[in-house]
Amino acid sequence: IGNKCPGLYSIFTKLNINFVKSNHINQFEYRLSKYDNRFGSAQISFRSPNSEGIINAFERPKPINQKAYKIVKGCINSTEFIDIKALVIGGSRGLGEVATKILCAGGANVTSTYFSGKKEAEIITKEINLIGDEIEYIYFDACKKNKSNNFEKYNLVIYMATPFISTTEKDEFNEKIFKKFCDYYITGFLNLCNLLSNKSEIKILYPSSIYIDQVPPNLVEYSAAKAAGEVACSFLEKNNKNLKIFVPRFNRLETDQTSSLIPQNLEDSVDILLNSIKETLRKS
Repeated sequence: IGNKCPGLYSIFTKLNINFVKSNHINQFEYRLSKYDNRFGSAQISFRSPNSEGIINAFERPKPINQKAYKIVKGCINSTEFIDIKALVIGGSRGLGEVATKILCAGGANVTSTYFSGKKEAEIITKEINLIGDEIEYIYFDACKKNKSNNFEKYNLVIYMATPFISTTEKDEFNEKIFKKFCDYYITGFLNLCNLLSNKSEIKILYPSSIYIDQVPPNLVEYSAAKAAGEVACSFLEKNNKNLKIFVPRFNRLETDQTSSLIPQNLEDSVDILLNSIKETLRKS
């Protein structure tokens, strides 16, 4: 399944096997007996000397690659963010990667963080350096109560830290998964804000989700944590005059988290994030 058919990017779903005395063959044989191009579903028939059966599998989407830095740079004025010192939390993949590329392309001084994506961070660094621009990546665990990381110099923060967005049973609230989301979207964000300067104004982009308005039955924990995150942002703004937090509710954008077996028409993440960063900087 993960090698020949459907190939590397595949998901095994079902096996029916019958054991027989002899198939009068001396090797393993298989063939693709059915394939549905709409969903990438495959049915594979197989035979061996002592067995025969059917395997069901799906061809899953390949990992999402965000737009190349060269393409992003071509969409943005090179001095758009020239006076910005930006910190991107969770910038090695997905929307954090896109935000990092946008800010670098616009001339900002950017520090981006990774947690488990060191390899991806190194690839992005090489991609940006190849064009002649600069980026600094540092390790940062958003869920750990960190001491000072010299975060007081930044005047723009993009908070993209997130766990894997797992779905749950429709009729049961999973407290463990809810807590995991809260560790990132609330506790981690509050801890980060404590590391920022309390002497100068800081603009923060904290993406929320359209799922607060349209709660999917299998993403209740995620939606609830995002809603609580919005309340935390409101609390921070009221009690910290130097923090200006923009909290847009994003629709589904193309990332590894939103990839699906069913083809989707998703909004362009570069356009959405560029406009959101500009809106964050306008916030007063």
